[in-house]
Amino acid sequence: MQPDLPGLDRFPGPSLHSSECSTGRSLVEKRALVIGCGNSGAEIALDLREHGASPDLVVRSPVHVTPREGLGRLTQVSSIRLSLLPVPLADCLARAVLRWTVCDLRPWGIERPREGPNLQIWKHGRVPLIDVGTIDRIKDGSLGVRPGVERIEGSRVHFADGGVAGARDLSAPCVRLGQGACSCPEGSGRSLST
Repeated sequence: MQPDLPGLDRFPGPSLHSSECSTGRSLVEKRALVIGCGNSGAEIALDLREHGASPDLVVRSPVHVTPREGLGRLTQVSSIRLSLLPVPLADCLARAVLRWTVCDLRPWGIERPREGPNLQIWKHGRVPLIDVGTIDRIKDGSLGVRPGVERIEGSRVHFADGGVAGARDLSAPCVRLGQGACSCPEGSGRSLST
């Protein structure tokens, strides 16, 4: 699935879908923009950072973030067990655990949704972001967070908060798009750069 971004078709640099991304090695000491804060996008941004790039991650809407492991077990195991409960009870328990295991991320530009994580899975097919280290990089400032992309004009990316990133800000040869994934099929993210 390709994201619907006005002007993306006229972006002069390469743009890559997450399915086309293998490693961040080619972007050492470059800036990149990863559009989409699902699991694919967050892992791409982390990989870019770990390979010496300076990525920003676009977080356009609230997202539940869960640690990879919690209370001594993988998050997926706990989620499967919670899915056996009525959704309101499962969300009540999940929210309590997430408040305890994941701090308030609003100071870093990430908000929690109003709906609980299980309701989001059931109603929208949207799974929580399973953090494998991305949040630590956001907190230490080595991975930036940007709001949603409003439009792209040539090599300039306009964000929902009125900010603009241009060729000097995005010196990497691509923008990686990590949005548009479904909870069922394999993810589909993309990336842009100039």
